[in-house]
Amino acid sequence: MVPLASSGFNAAVQADLPICRFSLTFRLTPGSTHQSPEQIPRRPGLAKFLKSAANKCNLMTSKQLYRTITIKGGKMKVLATVLVCGVSIAALGTSSAEAQTTESRLQQVTYMHISPGQTSTFEQRYQARNRRMADGNVTFRTNVSVLEGQPTVYRAVTPNLDNMGSLDARRAQMAAVAPAIDGNVRTNEIRGIIDHFESEMRVTRPDLSYIPETRRIPSAEVRFVRDIDVYLKAGTQAEAIAIFKQMTALFRRHNMQSPVFVTLGVMGSGPNLRFSTGARDAADFYTENERVLEQMGDEYQALAGQMIPLTRQVEYVHRTLRRDLGYIPD
Repeated sequence: MVPLASSGFNAAVQADLPICRFSLTFRLTPGSTHQSPEQIPRRPGLAKFLKSAANKCNLMTSKQLYRTITIKGGKMKVLATVLVCGVSIAALGTSSAEAQTTESRLQQVTYMHISPGQTSTFEQRYQARNRRMADGNVTFRTNVSVLEGQPTVYRAVTPNLDNMGSLDARRAQMAAVAPAIDGNVRTNEIRGIIDHFESEMRVTRPDLSYIPETRRIPSAEVRFVRDIDVYLKAGTQAEAIAIFKQMTALFRRHNMQSPVFVTLGVMGSGPNLRFSTGARDAADFYTENERVLEQMGDEYQALAGQMIPLTRQVEYVHRTLRRDLGYIPD
């Protein structure tokens, strides 16, 4: 496991930040004006953390499920604790979307932004489509999770692709799947249900991932996933990868029992690096994270600090695995 942040941040989240789509965005641009973190209500731990770390903090209203904190400038040593330390805890099981083999494989990642009030209809139609895929002998797996918050966004991952030609093969199989029929009329499954799509191509990086021999929790118990999306400055990817390899060696030396799965963006506007980890739930995530934060110590913080000059933005996303919406071919 890799630590997430400070004890103040942990306390703040456990205090009353909802288990929703909680996104942190760090833009390391100096010169911003200061806004006191004490203006954030009922979050003394988070306020204390931000006061020491930031020149500016903006938090959306507590009525909104989607929360964003933007920090500009700030003390680099403190931000280092948050930046890569967000690559955090728990076993993300091999049955999940981020499961990786010992060889690099492509992933197609699709984000489905659902129209307001259409979540239930979407899930019903998606499950019906899965049944038609099974009838049509589609051989490509799909793993699904939902980004927590509003508006609802589902993420579908087609993993373990050998090459781009595999996408053509999947498209051909999907084109042969029987259409949705309402009575005697072919229906449009997505119009009015899905507002829009986004997609990206990623490649797994087993050489950067950390997979312990003994995992803290069984794969089947993983429900909660945190992604840390790292956007690098131009020309810094090789250096960032070299630093993270040192981190992976550090995890191994400390005999960490929580996997870290890493993917690299190859097409699309997604992050350069994505670190995915899981837990039973959010409470499990933060409890274990607090413990490991102390265990890793200054050696990890020094490596994390080296990432700061290479990074232009970091985003944190919570999501829930939806195995009931996934498709596993026979």
